[in-house]
Amino acid sequence: MRIKRIVTSVTAGALYCGAFIVASCGGDGETVTNTVEVCPSSMTECGGACVDTTSNPANCGACDNACATGEYCAAGTCTATSGDCPTPLTDCSGACVDTDNDPVHCGSCDNACGSGEHCAGGTCASADCPLPLMDCSGTCTNINTDSEHCGGCTTACDDGEKCNGSGICALTCQTGFIDCNGTCIDPDTDNAFCGATGDCLTTNAGAACVDGEKCDGSGVCALTCQSGLIDCNGTCVDPNTDNTFCGAITDCTGSNDGTVCLDGQKCDGSGVCALTCQSGLIECNGTCVDPHTDNTFCGATSDCTGSNDGTVCIDGQKCNGSGVCALTCQSGLIDCNGTCIDPNSNPTYCGATGACSGGTNCTTDQACVSGVCTALFVPPPACLTGTYGVISGDPWIVCEGTATTAWVSSNTYGTYDHHGICQYLGYAGGASQWGGNCGDVCGYCQSGTSCTNLGDKTFGGGGLSCSPNLCFTVHWECQM
Repeated sequence: MRIKRIVTSVTAGALYCGAFIVASCGGDGETVTNTVEVCPSSMTECGGACVDTTSNPANCGACDNACATGEYCAAGTCTATSGDCPTPLTDCSGACVDTDNDPVHCGSCDNACGSGEHCAGGTCASADCPLPLMDCSGTCTNINTDSEHCGGCTTACDDGEKCNGSGICALTCQTGFIDCNGTCIDPDTDNAFCGATGDCLTTNAGAACVDGEKCDGSGVCALTCQSGLIDCNGTCVDPNTDNTFCGAITDCTGSNDGTVCLDGQKCDGSGVCALTCQSGLIECNGTCVDPHTDNTFCGATSDCTGSNDGTVCIDGQKCNGSGVCALTCQSGLIDCNGTCIDPNSNPTYCGATGACSGGTNCTTDQACVSGVCTALFVPPPACLTGTYGVISGDPWIVCEGTATTAWVSSNTYGTYDHHGICQYLGYAGGASQWGGNCGDVCGYCQSGTSCTNLGDKTFGGGGLSCSPNLCFTVHWECQM
């Protein structure tokens, strides 16, 4: 490349006239014309030519510093090749050159720029524009920074890109945004790169918020809850139905954390812990009851209030399993026509079983005994005599008889099977007490007594000299 010649006229009186060195200046007010030879800022004058000493193998690092055969100039240093030229250099006839700025191999090997041109971005450009400027359609353009001519006159950056200062179209992000994987993101709110910084690589890439989280506006992944839910201890809950945070509000901490519903309660859908009853039960006065069996709310329905509160079963009744108050009988008794009876002794339902079936209505001269209608017992009349059970001596005589006892006396004297005589008279218990009577009939050691004129009924326990029978003048009492 030839040296560009710049001519300027200045007014004398200063050692430096503008930006150019002046060999001499005239007197005050004198105008002097000066000529200064200059190269573009990225190139160096070597032997009257402008060269890039960073890559020129004849002037590598400095003018006339030629690289040896088999070496190339890279970054102003002669470096031995080991085969192929390293990126971004290209092998042109054995020399590693940068075709982006080599005027002899501009854009490709042996593509030499014409007189008055230089190589910039692999394109021969007019020498009238100093590097890094390039003549693009008659305009000197900085192809390192111009987004319409980035790296070359014909390369325009896409929307969202700008020329990055190195002639490369790169993503450009507005203030507060950074480039993450080729996209401008706000690291304060982006869920994929939450909290990202710098180049958004490796440890600078921030965090990817997991399901249920979002980048909260400060670059932190935080729980996010859908409308109607709130964050309680790191979990989204519905405060209207959650049994642990029932009725919670806002931040769900302190007095805002709602109520923990107790056993038997649930959060009722309005944020209130309320009684909950299992299937088949209903709430009556704050208690879950079975309206089929509860004696206080027998047959209750719905809300168990007013006419829906069922019936209170009275004494002798119970809620029968179908919501009806029914008679209840203790063990051994059964329900017969709404009355608890003992079928072993009731003469109307004698011997009845189960639901009062199979019983017998005893006649007026019968009694129900052990569930069987049995003839009624008729006590022996006073003055009845007999010889049954008399082993020897006179007959016995009944002094008096009742439904439970009978007083029997010897007529004068003899030997008597007193137990057998009692059972003969219908007293199953036999004789219960006895003694001597001093020869008095129906009295104790009194004269003038008889079955029609009873005396004292005193039993002293005598008369057992003929045991197990009684003998001599004796009397005794029979027991049912």
